[in-house]
Amino acid sequence: MDTPIAPYFKTLAYAIMLMRREGLPCVFWGDLYGTKGPHTSSAACEGKLPALVLGRKLFAYGEQTDYLQSRTSIGWVRHGTWDRADGCVVIMSIGGAAKNSMFVGPTKAGQVWTDILGNCGDAVTIDDRGYGIFRCADKSVSVYVRKEAPGRADFGACHPAKFTMP
Repeated sequence: MDTPIAPYFKTLAYAIMLMRREGLPCVFWGDLYGTKGPHTSSAACEGKLPALVLGRKLFAYGEQTDYLQSRTSIGWVRHGTWDRADGCVVIMSIGGAAKNSMFVGPTKAGQVWTDILGNCGDAVTIDDRGYGIFRCADKSVSVYVRKEAPGRADFGACHPAKFTMP
């Protein structure tokens, strides 16, 4: 395929493939490690593809609630399961910056959630009713998880050279 794809769009596409319940986890070698030869490329997703794969492995479980409140942005919550209770929130935009109030559940009230991709530095505190206001930058995706979730600390060291497929 020689069809050029905007770099920001690959990140959005991978977020859909990896983080949605219906997503099919398919990662291309060249997107993870880059390619050499006549069509040399660097790793896709600004090097954040390993973090998306790890995010799927650790947090993309359970029922899904979709939030479609804009023509240029979408969001969804993966609510977790009995054995992987943390879940995650994904918000993305093909236009300007986006924000959305999303329900993660009253049992998560008071928790602080942060973006594992580092695209949005704002921490989100879940209110007493179980809602948080989640944001993403323009033409970007953010994946929020509980700041103290098991495995959350591994995202600083998430680099393709250290990456192994789960």
